[in-house]
Amino acid sequence: MCATHSLTHTLTHTLTHTLTDIPSPTTATTTTTGVIDEAFLDALKAAASKLDFTSDSKEAEYAQQYITVANKVLAKGNEYLANELARLGKMISSPSVLPEKRTKFQLKHNVLSAYYSVQTSQ
Repeated sequence: MCATHSLTHTLTHTLTHTLTDIPSPTTATTTTTGVIDEAFLDALKAAASKLDFTSDSKEAEYAQQYITVANKVLAKGNEYLANELARLGKMISSPSVLPEKRTKFQLKHNVLSAYYSVQTSQ
């Protein structure tokens, strides 16, 4: 199993199971934007800190991507998910985007998709 898949599975699993302990948007504090709130972000950071990071591993980069996206959703609201997914989808499908950039865009798209799928299932 590749590191990306393993980390994505681990963090998506954490994302899904952490949400059961987070209040619903109707009962949460004003800092809650729906899928992500401060408690969720703290739980995500705690889960990421338990991963085995080695110097040649990309896991730190991938974990940071989940945390960065969570911070942006918390700051910008859930609309950010749909808007950013659409924007990245266009960039990924563009023939003028370099393969290295396409890979980075795809990683962010995958992270956004994981959050979005949880948001839409609530």
